[in-house]
Amino acid sequence: MLSLTNLTVTTYDVDKLTVTWTFKSTSEKLTDYVIDVYRSESPGTGISDYTLVGSGISADTASFDDVTVSGLFHPTRTWFYKLKVTGPTGGSATSEILFDKSPAHIKSYTIDRPTL
Repeated sequence: MLSLTNLTVTTYDVDKLTVTWTFKSTSEKLTDYVIDVYRSESPGTGISDYTLVGSGISADTASFDDVTVSGLFHPTRTWFYKLKVTGPTGGSATSEILFDKSPAHIKSYTIDRPTL
């Protein structure tokens, strides 16, 4: 079973937020698991309080760019994220892990674009 050690949200662009995660070291194949990313403007209690913004992402991918915030993002707006990880349990059954105890959130941002 996978265990999440880190979930963060960052941005350097007003047209997207980048959600990154890290799993605890495991002998399991991360490619056997898929991640769904959910977002909300308030820290809801369950996944039904969140909107699906990305799905079917391989767990061996360490990040997701949420471009659905394009045109909506503002420094005073708060976004909360949750991950749902689905993996095999054998046969055609799946197991789901919902990382929602401490959703990652971003409350403000700074755009830092170096001069080339």
